[in-house]
Amino acid sequence: MNTVVTTLTSSVSDIQTQALAAIGGVLPVALVIFGAIVVIGIGVKVFKKFHG
Repeated sequence: MNTVVTTLTSSVSDIQTQALAAIGGVLPVALVIFGAIVVIGIGVKVFKKFHG
């Protein structure tokens, strides 16, 4: 039984490490894209306010 627990614990730790690595790799790119969308949205609103 200890072997099963050890194997499961090791597997879950590996999954956690890989998930955090994936999030760490994607997060900077996602933040840049989200920021660009927000800036473009604000720019469109300001443009419509002055020209609409």
